[in-house]
Amino acid sequence: MTDTIEIEYTTATNNRHRVVFEPDSDGNWTRTEYRRMGCEWRPLGSETVSDLRVDDERAQPFAFRGPE
Repeated sequence: MTDTIEIEYTTATNNRHRVVFEPDSDGNWTRTEYRRMGCEWRPLGSETVSDLRVDDERAQPFAFRGPE
């Protein structure tokens, strides 16, 4: 697995977040979390991840919007 992985979600308090995992040349990953503020994604912090596993057998691209 060598592609960048992005996950976006909205919290129960309606804050938009993004978590990005980027592979590096050492075989590790850099995990960076962002929060949407206005029209910009602002970084909240990052860390090195040594082991990343993604179970994509059940993952289906979709969008779900709860009750209004």
